[in-house]
This record gives sequence, structure tokens and C-alpha cells, in this order.
Amino acid sequence: MHTRIIRLTSVALLAVMLAAGAASAGQLGRPDYPPVRETLTQPEKDQYLAAMRIGWVEVDANSDAKPAAICFQDHLARTTPLTAAPSRETTQVILRFESLPRGIVVTVLLLNDEALWQGWVTPNPNYAGAADPSCQFADTLAGQLRARIRQAKANLW
Repeated sequence: MHTRIIRLTSVALLAVMLAAGAASAGQLGRPDYPPVRETLTQPEKDQYLAAMRIGWVEVDANSDAKPAAICFQDHLARTTPLTAAPSRETTQVILRFESLPRGIVVTVLLLNDEALWQGWVTPNPNYAGAADPSCQFADTLAGQLRARIRQAKANLW
């Protein structure tokens, strides 16, 4: 019980620091990503999610999420309807990976940094799907993204 309260408190504190702009890239070890925008309505997001086919995986070189991002990119075409873009200039969406104290977050962004979807995952000690533990995160996030794309397509009908 106490561990859960401390974990939630630290995540809430991080969110408050980020919202207040008190945390710089150096303080948290995070790259200077542009601010994420949230101006689209859900039906507009569904149109983009249903139509996206090419994704660019982005992660900070020093991030703890880097192994999961590499595995996600390797499995992208097998686990989602997306293919990996050869460069950032040729992509339709950006799949930005960031690490949390006990997990990983992936955010699907348009090229103007408009957020379409966000998924997160924490370690599961009972997971037996991948030999590489970092692929546990990647496979779980790919499954969440695939389900959200299917839901977006269903919402358009």
C-alpha cells in the first residue's frame, strides 16, 4: 500500500513539475522535445489513427526506453499495420518513446507534435512472450497500439 502511494506521488510530482515548466532537460535527463499539443477532437484523431501507415520511432539516446524502442522498431511491421520510415522526413507519424520511473510511455504524434494516442506499460514478471526483457515492453505497447488503431477504424464506420 505504501509503495503504491509513493509511486503515485512521485509520478504526480513529476507531472506537476513538467506542467509548471520547472523541469529542464538536464534535471530529468530528458531530451528537449517540443511541447505536445492536444487540439484535435477524438473523431479527428480516429481519422489519423485509422489512416496512418508509416511510423518513425524516436527515442533519446540516453533514455532507459532505448532498448524497448529498438525492439518496437524491429517488430513494427509484424505487430502493427505500420511500417518503419527510413527517415523522419518521410514519415506520417512519430512514435516517441520515453521512460518513466517504473515503465515506458509511447506517444503517437503527427509531424506538428499533435498527440494522437499515448500508451504506457510497466514490467510484468509473468510475461513469457519474448526472450529479450526489453521486448516485453515493445510487444505490449504494439498490442495496445494495434487495438487502438482497430478501434479508430471501427469508429469511422
